[in-house]
Amino acid sequence: MKKRNTFGMLAAIYMCCLTSVAQQDTTQQNAAQNATEAPKTNSPKWGLRKVALVGTAAISYVQDSSQSNFRDAQFHLMPLVHISKKCFLITEVEIETKDGGADFGIEQVDMYYKVNSFLTFHGGRFLPKFGSYRGKLGELFINRFAVDPVGYGDGGIGPMVETGFGALGCFQLGYSKLNYDVYVTNSPHLQNGINSPLEAAGTFDYESFYGFNKGKAVAGRIGFLPLPNSSLEIGLSGEYATKTGDIHTNYENIAAKMYAADFMYYHNIPSLKSTIRLIGEYKTVIVDNAAYPTDSTVAGSPVFNNVSTAAYVQATIRPALLKNNFLKRLEFAYRYSEFHIPAGSPWGVGPSYQSAFALNYWITWGCVFKINYVVQSYKSDMIVGQLVYRF
Repeated sequence: MKKRNTFGMLAAIYMCCLTSVAQQDTTQQNAAQNATEAPKTNSPKWGLRKVALVGTAAISYVQDSSQSNFRDAQFHLMPLVHISKKCFLITEVEIETKDGGADFGIEQVDMYYKVNSFLTFHGGRFLPKFGSYRGKLGELFINRFAVDPVGYGDGGIGPMVETGFGALGCFQLGYSKLNYDVYVTNSPHLQNGINSPLEAAGTFDYESFYGFNKGKAVAGRIGFLPLPNSSLEIGLSGEYATKTGDIHTNYENIAAKMYAADFMYYHNIPSLKSTIRLIGEYKTVIVDNAAYPTDSTVAGSPVFNNVSTAAYVQATIRPALLKNNFLKRLEFAYRYSEFHIPAGSPWGVGPSYQSAFALNYWITWGCVFKINYVVQSYKSDMIVGQLVYRF
């Protein structure tokens, strides 16, 4: 009797073990299958991807000798997607009124993979890292002015956006810091005056959605912050493209070299009860000489030394340390800029100079009202008002 009970007990234990192993195998198979399948519709797993929705809206008013209009309504929407601890996505959709209609565009689609604190890879369509104004200080919410300095907006030196692949990161150097961003992009597109307007011959179209030859541009910026409180940054940038013209044309191998140097100093001055910001940037583009057409079919002249330069300096002061709630929201700014184009070029008649004065009022941290008075050598002076809201 005892033997039979012992045998039955062992048999029951053995069957339980087989059942447990079978259940474990089934669980592992289901887990493996679920890992390779997309979550079902309305599954909570989709919510594991975190999304932050930020953006900017703005409306401007311009008055000069020829107009007095509300214009340039802009709306930028930036979904920021956190895919994993190492992967995230930055996008930006831009809608703005211009030339009597509404323009819709993709400003950024840039994917990032963080390797460590010193290295992050990114690729896609991104704001430029050449200099500090475009892609950073020139953004609506950061810019203390409603207009660009001459040579830094459309038609100026350097790209507004880039399409390519790069790497960025930063290092601690004792009490100082160093940041870098290097990348490879599609080359800027040389306008040759044959399949582009004659008056644009020798300039570049930087909207490089796709390549028009087999060349690429190599570019980057290095920023050095020498002070322990990081109040000062000095940056050096460069971009070099060996092929900028259309493939299988005489302009294909025209090379372009761009250089830039910038600085920014930002600090609280307790004796003035204020914060001050000093900014400046110099940049140049050097293009191989070429013979451009005098009409739409004949190439031969003009030939000119195709070198352009642009520079600006800016100072702002805000009495943010005062106790008065109204005065601490005010900000005063002044900026001087100039743009020099090649002598004898078909797209201009000489250097351009601009002085801009700004009085800004910060309604909240995310909303600022700007009033600018702009003195210009190349057209009439103007008054510009702009309301910017950041969310």
